[in-house]
Amino acid sequence: MSTNIIGLLNQLARNGVQLSLNAQGQLVSQSSKDAITPELGQLIRNNRDAIVTCLAAASAFAAPIQAQHAESGPLSSSQSGLWFIEQYEENSHLYNMPVYFRLSGELDVAALEFAFDALAQRHASLRTRFVRNEQGRGEQQILPHQPWPLAVEDLSALAPQAREARVAQRVREEISRPFDLTTGELTRVHLLRLSAREHVLLITQHHIISDGWSVKNMFADIKAAFLAFQNRQPLNWQAPALNYIDYASWFNSPLFRDYHEQFKPFWVERLRGIADVHSLPLDKPRPAHQASGGELVFSTIDNALWARFKQLCQQHNTSPFIGLHALFALLLARHSGERDIVIGTPLAYRERADIEGLVGFFVNTLVLRTQLPEQQSFTEYLQACRKDDLEAFDHQLYRFEALSEALGMDRHTAINPIFQIMLVYQARVDFNDLIPGCQAVEETSPVLPAKTDISVKVTELMDSVRVDWLYATALFEHATLERYAERLLLLLEAVVEQPQMDIWALPLLDQPLLQQTAARLNALPREYPNRRTALGLFEDMARLHPQRPALGFDEQAMSYAELDARANRLAHWLLSQGYGPGALLGVLARRENAFAVAVMAIWKINAAYVPLDPAYPRERLQHILNDAGIELIVAQGEPPFALDASVRWVDLLDASVQAQLDGMLPTSPALGHDPQQLAQVIYTSGSSGLPKGVMVEQGSLVNLLQDHAARLQFGPEARMFNCMSLSFDAGNMCALLPLTQGASLVWGEPDEELVAQIERSASSHMIFPTALFATLPDSALPTVQAIGFGGEACPAGLVERWAGRLRLINMYGPTEATVTALCKHLEPGSSLSIGTPIDGIQALILDEMGNLCPVGVPGELCLAGLGLARGYLNQPQRTAAVFREHSVAGVSLRLYHSGDRARLLGNGDYEYLGRLDEQIKLRGYRIEPGEIEAQLSLSCPALHQVKVLVLRDGQRQALVAYAVLKPGAAQPLVDAVLHDVAQRLPEYMVPSNLMLLEQMPLTPNGKLDLRQLPKIDLAASDEHTPPATPLEAEVLAIWQDVLSQPLGVQSDFFQLGGDSILSIQLTTRLRDAGYPCSVKEVFEAKTVRRLCRVLSSAREVVAVQAEQGVLTGELPLQPIQRWFYEQPLATPQHWNQGVLLRLPEDVEVPQLRSYLQQLLQHHDALRLAVTPSSQRYLQNLPLGSPALLDYRELGETGLQLALTKLQSHFEPMLGRTLCWGLVENLPQGRGLFIACHHLVVDAVSWRILADDLARLHRGEALPAKTSSYRQWGQGLLAYVLQAGEQLRFWRERMAGMDYRVTPDWISAEPTQVHLLELEPELTRQLSQDATQVFACEMRSLLLAALTRALSEMGLGQRQWILLEGHGRESIDPSLDVSRTLGWFTSMYPLVLDNQADWAQLIGQCDERLREVPDKGVGYMPLRASLQEPNPLPLPPIALNYLGSARSGQGDWQPLPIAPGRPSAADNRSAELISLHGGIFDGRLTLRQIGCLRGDLSEQLLQRLRQHLTELAQLAVAVPA
Repeated sequence: MSTNIIGLLNQLARNGVQLSLNAQGQLVSQSSKDAITPELGQLIRNNRDAIVTCLAAASAFAAPIQAQHAESGPLSSSQSGLWFIEQYEENSHLYNMPVYFRLSGELDVAALEFAFDALAQRHASLRTRFVRNEQGRGEQQILPHQPWPLAVEDLSALAPQAREARVAQRVREEISRPFDLTTGELTRVHLLRLSAREHVLLITQHHIISDGWSVKNMFADIKAAFLAFQNRQPLNWQAPALNYIDYASWFNSPLFRDYHEQFKPFWVERLRGIADVHSLPLDKPRPAHQASGGELVFSTIDNALWARFKQLCQQHNTSPFIGLHALFALLLARHSGERDIVIGTPLAYRERADIEGLVGFFVNTLVLRTQLPEQQSFTEYLQACRKDDLEAFDHQLYRFEALSEALGMDRHTAINPIFQIMLVYQARVDFNDLIPGCQAVEETSPVLPAKTDISVKVTELMDSVRVDWLYATALFEHATLERYAERLLLLLEAVVEQPQMDIWALPLLDQPLLQQTAARLNALPREYPNRRTALGLFEDMARLHPQRPALGFDEQAMSYAELDARANRLAHWLLSQGYGPGALLGVLARRENAFAVAVMAIWKINAAYVPLDPAYPRERLQHILNDAGIELIVAQGEPPFALDASVRWVDLLDASVQAQLDGMLPTSPALGHDPQQLAQVIYTSGSSGLPKGVMVEQGSLVNLLQDHAARLQFGPEARMFNCMSLSFDAGNMCALLPLTQGASLVWGEPDEELVAQIERSASSHMIFPTALFATLPDSALPTVQAIGFGGEACPAGLVERWAGRLRLINMYGPTEATVTALCKHLEPGSSLSIGTPIDGIQALILDEMGNLCPVGVPGELCLAGLGLARGYLNQPQRTAAVFREHSVAGVSLRLYHSGDRARLLGNGDYEYLGRLDEQIKLRGYRIEPGEIEAQLSLSCPALHQVKVLVLRDGQRQALVAYAVLKPGAAQPLVDAVLHDVAQRLPEYMVPSNLMLLEQMPLTPNGKLDLRQLPKIDLAASDEHTPPATPLEAEVLAIWQDVLSQPLGVQSDFFQLGGDSILSIQLTTRLRDAGYPCSVKEVFEAKTVRRLCRVLSSAREVVAVQAEQGVLTGELPLQPIQRWFYEQPLATPQHWNQGVLLRLPEDVEVPQLRSYLQQLLQHHDALRLAVTPSSQRYLQNLPLGSPALLDYRELGETGLQLALTKLQSHFEPMLGRTLCWGLVENLPQGRGLFIACHHLVVDAVSWRILADDLARLHRGEALPAKTSSYRQWGQGLLAYVLQAGEQLRFWRERMAGMDYRVTPDWISAEPTQVHLLELEPELTRQLSQDATQVFACEMRSLLLAALTRALSEMGLGQRQWILLEGHGRESIDPSLDVSRTLGWFTSMYPLVLDNQADWAQLIGQCDERLREVPDKGVGYMPLRASLQEPNPLPLPPIALNYLGSARSGQGDWQPLPIAPGRPSAADNRSAELISLHGGIFDGRLTLRQIGCLRGDLSEQLLQRLRQHLTELAQLAVAVPA
């Protein structure tokens, strides 16, 4: 890493050491000998060369800028960014700079007009235009001065209210009206006359020619010109010595760049590891592409408070800005829960005297990073901020545009890079003397474009301090920013009053919230009301409704009387066996009537039950039995798991047990029941790896059940369907709710018959886990009245699907609060919150210090009230840790700390934000570090302390582990530990690194100090990491061969050019090597290392259907083959695919014939005889003789004619679909030509054939066949029968297709091939840079460019484009066609609307592609299955993108030579535009073979080139 020489020189200067260069360029000191200590001397000697380089660069930088008097020149880097954004956004108003003043007094309008005209004459920037030069780069050109009339609009005749409305409208219009950079008219001045003595002066500029400092310069010049006009004096000013083009030329020269580079090391180190985006909770989901809509919230700080704050800053030798920044960073930290805050602030960047008077875009943005400690007084924190900020200001010369690249950060279209929050400070400004004779007051529009998520501008006025909060309306609500503004004032007041208070204790709460909270908490009942028990509720129902069905329905139903009698007999029997009050008894958690009998019986003897899931692992069950001390388990049937001799199994079906029960009394035992009696112990997962038992009392259950009966509108006539696990707290609730309300309980199974079970049972109510509910088909379910669900966040799709049709309740709650603590009744349009507390419960959001969080501020969700569990069985310390006494808002009460992060919303709902206990996301997966840490300890008992984190380094992100060894333990092999833990955890939860430490670094408070953990170099695990195991080495070799480039085991397959077709080839190669895996596994793994973990782990293997041997018999046409026979082909026998393969020198014709005969026998599709109505496998098919061709004799043209002729006479009806030949004396050596009719092969087939030829030449046997083409057709048919919903999807998409092409667009000539071929560098920019910037796949870029081009050619704003895919999708796990020859191509349409904004258009393309079911494999089969005429139309515009491929250098690899003409010249395409191609040998190549007229085809391809070039330039130039 480079040394920060600028920082070193500053350090030396602070120690009195001044270094410089003499005339000979030698380093000299201008300091006393005493100043240079031995340590400083050594530091200077160690960095002598770097210091000399830096001082030389500084000297060159300080030299005066030379005036060139050029009328045109380059853009500065900041201008370049804005210029490219203008191309990118098209007609954007994002960088409009509005300034407007209300003027009171006698205004000399003529003087004002003269002043602005003189201003434009003096400053060249005000008459500069921006154009694209011949090299495609931005260029600025100074235009001659033209008279500048002042636009005056007289509003004085309007009524006052209408007048102000018109002013507001004009302001909005000017702010939102874009500039045309090419005209040079980038400043607009409007004067609105309100009355004789009141005007509004509105000045709007494009930021590319101006900034805040420039506005100040302009006003000074305006005043001088204004007075000269009034005094009738000549305006004796000269044009500035420099213009902005002089500055931009200097800026782009080594004079600036060399010195600028010296500042880079500081920023690389200062901003290392920052987050990609802030953690402030958003009110709305962040859109995929940044929106510009913004609004303002205004607030004011009175001068007295501001004066006290400035005095506090002065006492600590700190500027008001640094004090304000410290306060603002603290506010953000308190709202986000993050302690690492990054913001931006603008700087004038007038670093030299010779540019101070210029008008232009000079401003730079300084990035300020604040890392807040766990505990610190505000004054100490202020000093720390001062130190950090001053260091940043010392290095402010480094341009913000260069930072993203320097930091290696990802570019996003959804967020600003590096920071998304700005703080702007403007010192006291007096505008009264702005226009002589007038008093001027600056005003601000409440609606402005938002370039960041939040931008706070603090302006010192004469009588107050104004704070403007500009926020992105796509992310935040107005009320949220109003609360931010209020809390900044609260913090400001607090630090002025108590500057020594800890920063985390400074108050943010307003009094109304405290009062409301106190009232809510005081209203909580302190005891269980009415002394009711859940058992009592059931017995009341049995007494009131004895014959009503309690369990089941129809003739299988069990009445309340029968259930009560059975439970009574079992209760007496349990008492007779010595079990009574306080006992813990096991119940087999199986959905059967015995469960309900057992639970009620156990309650009748004042005991509690422990549900035992038979599906649990043996170790978990044994832990529960031991922990609860269970001696007896009540069940029905034989034990499904092994039991120790000490545990008694009571089978209620056993004849002897039944005989004993028959002898017991059918009445309830005469025992009193108390709501504080323990009802159940539910075991939940623990972070230690062992489950913990939650003890729930009868009264807590009563509170829950009574609330839910009312909430679900659950009455005696209801029928509850329960298919949940009875070891799960919600499963128990679902069973108990109907039995305590006089309703019926119906048992069900969560399988594919779920809907049928619900309908058969005529159930009215259900409660589901969210994940199961999400799988429920969109069925009518006429009897269902209400559904509750919980356990995971609610997907928006569930609300859209079910809300409004029935009562839909989102349920949140931990077992420790008796299942449900908060609920939300979801209606159409409802926000996805967890709602409000149920009856008898209250929720609080507390910060780390136990203080109540304000509305909108995240903290820990804590619960109080009747639902709180007694605690954890046999774990008093764990109980004490999470069930704690608190005093909140003056009310003392017991709280459960849920460990969940949430916030209270302004409407009173609570929003769930995830786990506090470091549950994190990596590659889209939620990860629980505690679980990983526990498994690492199990894998290696020698590990004493383990900590798992996600580390970031620029754009890199990885899961890593740190651990300390037990004293005396032998050091384990790290790779062996990680390999072992990979057998226990999902691949995405396995750390990429494990670092062993002597001890964990701790803070003074005894907590783990994350910042002191040693750095792990994530770059070392990047692209070319070598393999660590033989398996990785073998798999890596296969990957490198498929991708034709070097890579490492951590390299991303898809970032290096992999695509779906290559992934098929990869899985084939891996299977041949003995490592079977699916395309899906390759897509999910992405790297060799992760795939190897998958390959070495135990996986469920589905038997693959495959027909071996030589196949015979008939089979139906596939849908794509039927499509072929619909085409208007004049010569259908000549519609082929072909290839020229590099032939080894030692292969002769007999040997080649043998290879091809073996392939004919092995690959059955090569023996297909295909007719328009059917096809059949031929048992034997003779192989024709090869053509023998000599390139030296034929030449390129002759060879192409010969290859075309050779493949022009296929007869698919007779099975003659293959021809072959040898080509000698090619520039590359010898070639094997093979062509097949398209009816029997596709692009993937050729890769299979080439691989098999290489195998045979190596003397290897061909692998076993995968699923046959016939079996695939059968699978497609079965798939279509289950794809009914897709038909509706496609019909909705295609309903409005309307292409009306005039006849003169269609070519009268035979089809000509029109070619578009992009340069390698442009192709690379598209495939690597643009796909990353726009977060899309290459196909989306092509679709966007095509959509734009078609619209420009007059085909309308909406386009229907037919796409092709390889078609070999995973429609059935038992089908594998990765080694099957045949034509599998899928076709499906995409509907796209042209948009002016590239990012939105590309985002739409990507989104529409993702919406397509199963990558479109069902469209053609559905189309073929329908009997109606033209059931699913095919658009006349097609795009077939084949991904990336390279001609190989080895034998049997494709040569970069066309295999003749694949289709006869008279075969006219039915498609108007038919684009086919991909990235071949590093060049994007597209062939247009549709019937569009030739000149229009060329126009189309030119437009495509233009748009793709534009996208590449935008991607490369996305500003940092």
